[in-house]
Amino acid sequence: MHDDEQPTRGQWYVAHCRPGSESVAARGLKQRLGLTTYLAEVSRRVRGEMKPAPLFPGYFFVRADLGAVNISSINSSPGMRGMLEFGGEAQAIPEALVAAIRERVDRLNAEGGLPAHTFQDGDAVLLKSGPLKGLEAVFLGPMTAGGRVKVLLHFLGRLNEVRVDADALEPAAPQARPAMKRYTRGRGRRISE
Repeated sequence: MHDDEQPTRGQWYVAHCRPGSESVAARGLKQRLGLTTYLAEVSRRVRGEMKPAPLFPGYFFVRADLGAVNISSINSSPGMRGMLEFGGEAQAIPEALVAAIRERVDRLNAEGGLPAHTFQDGDAVLLKSGPLKGLEAVFLGPMTAGGRVKVLLHFLGRLNEVRVDADALEPAAPQARPAMKRYTRGRGRRISE
């Protein structure tokens, strides 16, 4: 959400709001107090559908001149928990930081948003749907704009690189290690068999 039509003077601050109330709180500050707000939202695949979601749940950025706007007016706005403070004072953040976050969010959205998974290269995964359901594979690669990822699958006696929907994967259960046979009770006392 970019609310830049009429930028307010002042500095950027981090606003803390109730989870799920980011849009309401940001819109309220703009409408009630005329402040510029920026809610960093990234497209995220949820149940096969791309939806905007806050990059920082419970937080957004607000530009304010705290000499002209009372901080209690900001903190008491609907959905707000309060300005992020350090040492009892709201701390301004550099304009360059907000600009860098905007740029990164725009780039992420242009590339198809955030992946719906947290798999790392080399993770063991299990296919939970589709014709290969129940097979274990190794996660290989990034998600494409269409929501597909690469996995390495041992199938028909050889390794195959396959593209599957990211939603069709789940972490594989860790392999149970066999129990170690004990030979002592501790302090060198042997177990008699």
